Parts: sequence; C-alpha cells; structure tokens
Amino acid sequence: MKQSMFSFPVLQADFFGYQRNAYQIIFPNANAWSISAAQMAIFTERRDSFEVKYLVTDNDGWQNPIATQARNIAADLLKEILSEIYEKNIVYNDAVDADTKAALHIHFVEGNTGAITPAPRTKPIVTLASKETSMVHLVYVDSATPTSHAKPANVVFCEFHYKLDGAAPEIPKDCPERLFVSKSNTTIVFEPEQRGKKIYGFARWVNKNSKVGPWSDLVTAFIP
Repeated sequence: MKQSMFSFPVLQADFFGYQRNAYQIIFPNANAWSISAAQMAIFTERRDSFEVKYLVTDNDGWQNPIATQARNIAADLLKEILSEIYEKNIVYNDAVDADTKAALHIHFVEGNTGAITPAPRTKPIVTLASKETSMVHLVYVDSATPTSHAKPANVVFCEFHYKLDGAAPEIPKDCPERLFVSKSNTTIVFEPEQRGKKIYGFARWVNKNSKVGPWSDLVTAFIP
C-alpha cells in the first residue's frame, strides 16, 4: 500500500527559498485545488511574517538570539499552515500532477517508509535560454546522461540559486534568490524593469529525502 509523505528543508536558509517556491505554486492554483480564502489568508500572513524575520537574522549586524527565536517560531507557524494545506488539499488531490507534488517535496513511497535514499552524486548541467521578452527558460540535463532531460533516479527537483547583475558570484551562497524546478525547460518570469540584466546561477539535485548533490558550474544569461 502506498503512503504519502512530505517534508520541509531543515535549514532555515533552504526553507526560505522553499516556501517562496511553494507560495508561487499554490497561490495561482488555490481555487482549482479548493483551498479556502481563509487558509490562503493565514498562509500569506505567516509567509510575510517569516520572510521579515528571516531577513533580519540573515543580516550579521541585526542578528541576535531574540531575532533568531522569532524567526524559528514564524517558520514553525508557516510549516503548520503549509502542512494543513498539503494534507487537506494537495497530497491526495488528483488535480495536482506528480511533478507539482514533487516540487513541493510530496512523494509516495511503498514498503519500508524509513528507507533513506543516498544523496545524488551527479550534478545538473543547466542552460538558460532567452527566447521571449522578460522570460528565461531553465533547461537541465544530468551530467551522467547529457542526452536526456530526465532527472536522476529518486531526484524530485533541481534547486537553482541565482542573482541579478553586479559581480559574478563565486559560490552559491552569494546568490540570494532560489527556485525549485521539477521540470526541464521551466520558465522564469522577470519584471519589465529587470530586462537587460544579467542572471547568474548555480544548480544542484535534491532527492525525495531532501538530500542534495554537488553544485553545477556557474551559468549566466541576459534577460531579454
């Protein structure tokens, strides 16, 4: 018998990017997935609260134990409403496709649910294709199978960290923005004022146990 499981990133820095991606997925689909206005109001309020408190702790000059505790409490409250939405409206909802569930860290397992999948050993090779105005397509292949756009076994998404303009980042930590991409050729949409800017990014695979693989090389493109 299949069981459904979902998980949230343990590190607050990883959860920050994850919850942003979750909001971008859930918000436009709220009506189709029968998520109530009350649920979305709570989700939005707790998301905004967590983001403010997280950004305080992300600044070395503002960081202190009180701010850290406030961030952790806000994260727990946000995870609480996310769990409620997942359990009531997404996990067993046939209107939500498998790739979308995977991007939200929702997956099905059979047999021993305690089995742990090893971290990915390969890395994604990412191309940023500029085709339409204000849009960049993120296309990935695996370094072990460069002729296929399929993800490695047990990998649920490609985690992409990026920054716009300025000096090229030396490491992924230098990139403040994060996306969790479950399909190759996913479109990233930018604001009109961001056209002409350069995007820099690194990517890595994340499996169903939230274990991560090695980072890709730096990729760049201009936003058309």
